[in-house]
Amino acid sequence: MVRVVHFESGLGNQMLDYCDYIAIKKMNPNDKCYAEDMVYDIPECGSVICQWNGLEIENIFGIQLNNLRTIFSDEQWNQIIDEVRSSKFWDKDWNYPKYIVQALKHQGLELHSEFLDFEEVAKKTNETKWLKSFIRSDLGQSMKRIYRRVVPQIEPISSSFTIKPYNTYEGHTLSYMFKGTGIEKIENEIKTTFVFPILDDKKNRDIVDEMRRVNSIAIHIRAGDAMSYNKKYFERNYIQKAIRFMNSKVENPKYYIFGNPDGLNWFRTNLYKMPIKEDNIVYVDWNSGDKSYIDMHLMSMCKHNIMLFSSFAWWGSYLNSNPNKITIAPEPKMLATHWF
Repeated sequence: MVRVVHFESGLGNQMLDYCDYIAIKKMNPNDKCYAEDMVYDIPECGSVICQWNGLEIENIFGIQLNNLRTIFSDEQWNQIIDEVRSSKFWDKDWNYPKYIVQALKHQGLELHSEFLDFEEVAKKTNETKWLKSFIRSDLGQSMKRIYRRVVPQIEPISSSFTIKPYNTYEGHTLSYMFKGTGIEKIENEIKTTFVFPILDDKKNRDIVDEMRRVNSIAIHIRAGDAMSYNKKYFERNYIQKAIRFMNSKVENPKYYIFGNPDGLNWFRTNLYKMPIKEDNIVYVDWNSGDKSYIDMHLMSMCKHNIMLFSSFAWWGSYLNSNPNKITIAPEPKMLATHWF
């Protein structure tokens, strides 16, 4: 059998995709497993693609993925890319699975897509707009949070642990940052693979030394392109609540602020609302471009973590090796020690 695992997005999501990849390989040891990452070859599929640095996990962690393109000739692969590009899936609710599977079939590889048809999902979502609007209202959000505090928020085990007797196109579940999805089954592979390169510049080495000496707390602020799903956390003062909790639990805390430029600007603008003294803050704003991954490394070196809904920030907290760490998330289903 053949397993094809889809990779896309930024580093945090790629690392979650790799979790799917190794889980699928572990469950199907006799099958051929390939990674597919063609969205990076089609930058016009969305402006957000341009902010990513391509498939970073291979360069950063030395991972050698078995890439799907190696089983096709250059001519065949170019035809696949051209067909997927001509579909303009980005204008069809990002429905890449349908068109990628179709293009691969035309070149002789038949796969069963384990993905939903995103266009059909969008149609059904439009039919229940009233319900979505209510859930997003203040009353709906309050009811949702009460429910989540009463009922344990555990996600089902990842579908990547399911054995299937046919060729599949799957992955990109992004599930392993949630409770119950089975990351402990592949924890050893994760911890031995996601080892950051040695820091080779004085500024970052110095900040790590400082983080080790003090009660360091990383705060990651993801704004800008992420505001569509992080806006509600800003509105309910989640960051301020998380800081107050840390202040009550950690003696003499020092806060290290990470994030994209919009996130850092948001924090600076709203600093007056934060229960932190300005001299207890360090803005980590010098790692950019293909060095952006260093921020994840530095967050993992802090003693505690506060995150928004971001896989990049979540990995910083997950890879934090402090046995007494406090990690705070904005959602109860996220794998963290606390949530608000």
